[in-house]
Amino acid sequence: QEAGFVLLGQIEVTVGEQTQVLTAGDGYYFESQIPHRFRYVGNSKA
Repeated sequence: QEAGFVLLGQIEVTVGEQTQVLTAGDGYYFESQIPHRFRYVGNSKA
């Protein structure tokens, strides 16, 4: 299992076939066996 919380900025999280943009205050949780990636998006620090 993998979980996290966005403190600043924006990140794009892809888990399996689903992609979401998360912003400060958002969190995520998923089974770590599912293929996943994180990508920085936006103009401020993340």
